[in-house]
Amino acid sequence: MANIAAGINMVTVLEHHRVSPPLDPSVTVKLLPLTFFDMMWLTLPPLSRVYFYDFPCSTSQFREMLVPPLERSLSLALKYYFPLCGNLIIPTNLTSNITPAIRYSNDDSV
Repeated sequence: MANIAAGINMVTVLEHHRVSPPLDPSVTVKLLPLTFFDMMWLTLPPLSRVYFYDFPCSTSQFREMLVPPLERSLSLALKYYFPLCGNLIIPTNLTSNITPAIRYSNDDSV
């Protein structure tokens, strides 16, 4: 039987970055209640995919020239799509009148 991993290249992690939306001092917490249609997705596992492409530049050039603009654009996008970096809040007391929601505070990031 052929070795399955023979043609797979290893991935090297260069850096880890935490990106947050631009700080808005007027709003400390944002809350987005889930709807009835959101509830069916709560039991499914999260889906994560990462795509890798060959990029003809050096590691230092990638870190210095490409990563900062990508971080800035993600930060600006998160300003309008804050639920992507929020936390899912599910009440532990089933008799409470609180519905599950996505809560974002100024210290959250992706």
